[in-house]
Amino acid sequence: MPPAHSGAIRPPRPLSDWTLTANLRGYQVDMLRAVDPVDGARLHLVAPPGSGKTLIGLALARANGRRALVLTPTTLIRQQWCEQARGHLRDVDGRPPRVRDHVSDGEDASLDDYGSTVPADLTVLTYQSLAVVDTAAPWRAAARERWLEELADSGQAPGGAEAWLEDLAAKNPAAYRSGISRRASAVRASLASLDADHLASLLHPTARARIDALVKAGVATVVVDECHHLRAHWAAVIHYLLARLDSVGARPTLIGLTATLPSVEDRSRSRYQALLGEVDYEIPVPAVVRAGCLAPSRSLVRFTLPDQQERAFLADAGAELDHRLDELLLAPDGVDFLVHTVAPPVDDLPEPTATDDDALTVRLVAGFDADPQAAIAAGALLRDRLGEYVPTEQTTALVPLLPATRVLDVVENLELLGRYALTRLLPVPGRRRQWQDVKELLAGYGYRLTDSGLRPGRSPQDAICAASRAKDVAVVDILHAEHACLGDRLRAVVVTDAAERSAAHRALDVLGPPTGSEERASRGGALRCYMTILADALVRELHPVLLTGRHLQLASADHELLDRLRADTGLELPAIDDGWTLRVQGVGAGTARLVRAVSTLMDRGAVQLVVGTRGLLGEGWDCPAVNTLIDLTTVTTATSVQQLRGRTLRLDSAWPDKTAHNWSVTCLLPRRAGAGPGGDLDRLRRRHEYLWSAVPDPEAGTAAIRTGLDAALEPHQRRLLGAVAGGADADIVGALNAATVLGPREWERRAWSTPPSATVAEERVSALESLGEEAQTVVLTAEDGLLRRGDPAELWYGAACSVLAGLIAADRIDADAGIGALSLTEAGASRIAFTGGAAADRRLAADTLVELVSAPKHRPRFVLEVPRWTLRVTTPPGRLRRLLARGLDALDRVRGRDRLYLAVPRTLGRSRRVVTAFVESWSLQTGPCRLRLVREEGDLHALVAARGPLGAGELVHAVRERAWIDAPPPQAE
Repeated sequence: MPPAHSGAIRPPRPLSDWTLTANLRGYQVDMLRAVDPVDGARLHLVAPPGSGKTLIGLALARANGRRALVLTPTTLIRQQWCEQARGHLRDVDGRPPRVRDHVSDGEDASLDDYGSTVPADLTVLTYQSLAVVDTAAPWRAAARERWLEELADSGQAPGGAEAWLEDLAAKNPAAYRSGISRRASAVRASLASLDADHLASLLHPTARARIDALVKAGVATVVVDECHHLRAHWAAVIHYLLARLDSVGARPTLIGLTATLPSVEDRSRSRYQALLGEVDYEIPVPAVVRAGCLAPSRSLVRFTLPDQQERAFLADAGAELDHRLDELLLAPDGVDFLVHTVAPPVDDLPEPTATDDDALTVRLVAGFDADPQAAIAAGALLRDRLGEYVPTEQTTALVPLLPATRVLDVVENLELLGRYALTRLLPVPGRRRQWQDVKELLAGYGYRLTDSGLRPGRSPQDAICAASRAKDVAVVDILHAEHACLGDRLRAVVVTDAAERSAAHRALDVLGPPTGSEERASRGGALRCYMTILADALVRELHPVLLTGRHLQLASADHELLDRLRADTGLELPAIDDGWTLRVQGVGAGTARLVRAVSTLMDRGAVQLVVGTRGLLGEGWDCPAVNTLIDLTTVTTATSVQQLRGRTLRLDSAWPDKTAHNWSVTCLLPRRAGAGPGGDLDRLRRRHEYLWSAVPDPEAGTAAIRTGLDAALEPHQRRLLGAVAGGADADIVGALNAATVLGPREWERRAWSTPPSATVAEERVSALESLGEEAQTVVLTAEDGLLRRGDPAELWYGAACSVLAGLIAADRIDADAGIGALSLTEAGASRIAFTGGAAADRRLAADTLVELVSAPKHRPRFVLEVPRWTLRVTTPPGRLRRLLARGLDALDRVRGRDRLYLAVPRTLGRSRRVVTAFVESWSLQTGPCRLRLVREEGDLHALVAARGPLGAGELVHAVRERAWIDAPPPQAE
């Protein structure tokens, strides 16, 4: 029997005795120095895939010393943690430490000298092993409990509140479900505020028992790997675990590790931040590449058009939509609807006329304030279809003031048509038939129109572009091009969203193979892609493997490869050869053993091509040999995009100079297929917001490192894409693809891997700083004629300096933070790069500049009116420059020349003091300006101008990106 004090035999911080045997990289040392995992700390750390997050997490757990729990999203990642802990740590006796991948129940636990159970000092589990919540019932129960509390707070007796809810569920189930859904979302969003009892009610008894065992074992440090997964019930588990540890006085330390933060548009972002807070330290991708710890990469795009059958379908759908738009929205009643959407009635004001400018201005402002998107869409239709409808006195007065927008896409046309049906057809009994026709039309586009509103869906155009058969053909073209450069060194992976597309949509009927047996028919996804590419002789020589959660297929007659898979996995893998594919039957496809075996064969070169789904080949999949990714997915969130592209960044010992190519395949809509280039191009732009790439500069023989779509395109491709606003054709697509130049990848590696000088590395405070810094960049492309004289780059540089002055005056940026602006110009575009200071300050400055040069989404408090010229940069500052600027400005006013109108961002317009600092800086940096307070009726014209043809939003295209700026050499003393 052990002595009573046996609980104190083991030291309170057993991990403190462990030794880290691995050599840490410079940037890892920087991170460990910058954060302190003290008791009760919450650390939020970001580092790219392959940068050594696992080692960082182990080092931080060791630094705290208390027993630790690591949670991972997959069993593969769990295994990697266990292997690295045993490989890189040693206990006090010099042995690998005791690490468990499950919660001990006593049967397999170690015993001390007295026969008592000794808990593992490090436990590694999956989130799923604790989050045993397989239905939404706990959330519904919590939501119902909250509803009852609300009713009780309003004065209802508990029994009466329960009866009222029962009655509502029986008589109006839709309202009941809606109320439960809203409150369930509120419960998920406020997990941090719930007490332990509420959180416990959301978890399965098995999950609570495992957590209790961990608490009893003395776990006090919790490491959450890939913490961007902490949403819904996984977040509830962490909150409950922390609450339980707090309840026993443990003061838990929480360490969150991720490669990708949730996107700003992610609705669960606030829930995520409530748990982990703001980022404490981030290691950028370029820094890790420059340090030689990740492979350099280049982003490329292959463009295509829908095939002939798909184009025929789209032409019919586009013609049908155009006919209905003309029939309804360009008829007199439809034109009246468009006018009242852009310029709705305002109390005590008459209908707008060609001579009543003030009344028209007030109504325009009211329309854009009420619903900016609807007003923009209605205005675009009035302006772009002028001459196709009978003009009225109102349209004659209105159209000249409307902004010159791009061609409306399918979604905007559908939403405008739905709005018309709700406001003009539904209320009139005699137009019931037209109401039903519009409902049926919208239903064909995936939209549901009811008397309570329009529920969006997916248009046929978008469905076709996302899953076009032409993309499968493009995969073959990419593989040919890459094989010509790499030969036997090629290791490629093609990733799709799913094995096949099964969601109901009328467009999917045309997406299956045009020929072939029913057995092979698939409407998109990995299965159809694999079937298509097998028709190519070169592809079959690459020994392609199809691998999904339920499928394993090889090329027909590739029995030798199948035998190697059997030998490596120990699985029987029975297969049928149908003359086209060798299809494995039964259990085994998609297991972890099979994924590892395929990865090993790719490392050895026995497999050069794998086709699969992102669920299997995305986050957690580790195959360093992969050097070419072909992305056929539709993902656009920061998390999904960066996790997927991270698969190619691992270093390959067999190719020390590895450089990865990451391909996107984008299907453009043909002309008149529904207006616009299509949603696939929009997805391409959003996806590249997060991706770093080497940008070639053939003339200079150098390259830059940047994010954004421009970083994936040659200059000629950027110009060509600017011409596809109304749709593309075969000539444009051919030219886009011909402009992509592939060759030896050495220059791409040189662009990424230029090391800093030894002097810089010595002078810099940290290893990370010696590698450069991430600049927040705004790319500004102006329409011809923006300025009558001068250089737009000078205008935007002055604007950037004025933004910084305003933010400093608003106390949003510290005056001593060292943030500054750089002006860069290339290929007709101006680039303003914000450098220095804190990363959050740089982001704020860039966002504010974009807001300044964009059409206002909401009514601004101030509008800045400026002349359309700049002085030469050689004009020295001082009294002479000011006098010259004022003279030119006065001359402009006398001649009645157009001005440029900029909506002052909200951050800069909150107070007179802040906006005054902004304006004074503008006058000093750029030239004269006039501030308009749009609250005053006389200045409402400035707001209309800012939203119309004279606004910067119509004359300037602004895009946010990031650029890597090399560390400057130290200043000579």
